[in-house]
Amino acid sequence: MDMRDNKIQNLTLTALMAAILCIMGPIVIPIGMVPLSFANMAIYLAIILLDKKKALISTTIYLLMGLVGIPVYSGFSAGAGKLLGPTGGYLIGYLALSFLGGSLLEKRKCREKGKLFNQIMALSVGTLGLYLVGTVWLMYQSKLNLTTALSVGVFPFVFFDIVKIILAISIGNSIKKRIKFLL
Repeated sequence: MDMRDNKIQNLTLTALMAAILCIMGPIVIPIGMVPLSFANMAIYLAIILLDKKKALISTTIYLLMGLVGIPVYSGFSAGAGKLLGPTGGYLIGYLALSFLGGSLLEKRKCREKGKLFNQIMALSVGTLGLYLVGTVWLMYQSKLNLTTALSVGVFPFVFFDIVKIILAISIGNSIKKRIKFLL
């Protein structure tokens, strides 16, 4: 395999994960001011399947697509108003999730079989980065105190995010076994 094939595979996998994120991102369960989104599960999959750089690029592509008006954000929304609105910090927080989760997976060499706990911890720390960025932005935009912002933007999602992390790791590791020749 020459170097061009590897570049094409990397580009294809990165674009595929951005597409999966665009498909899963609009799917939400409205539970309050901040909806329960499946976008972070797609990002968890990207982190498991790709390296940090490619996961970050696929997340950036998703955010840019929504910014230019393609309805890929929660509830099929899009635009700068959504990105800069009260819940936009959680969208920007996806970059923190990709970077932190991907960095920890690479640093700890968590991609090998038998590293389930380390994978869970890496994605959990990435999720904490997502929560931090989103909560600070929600507080700023909505003039909420920390307790209220956490009650609206974090606490209702912790259980679901743990479930999504475990599902993404299970699905991601299963996919990796089947396409290891591409990764």
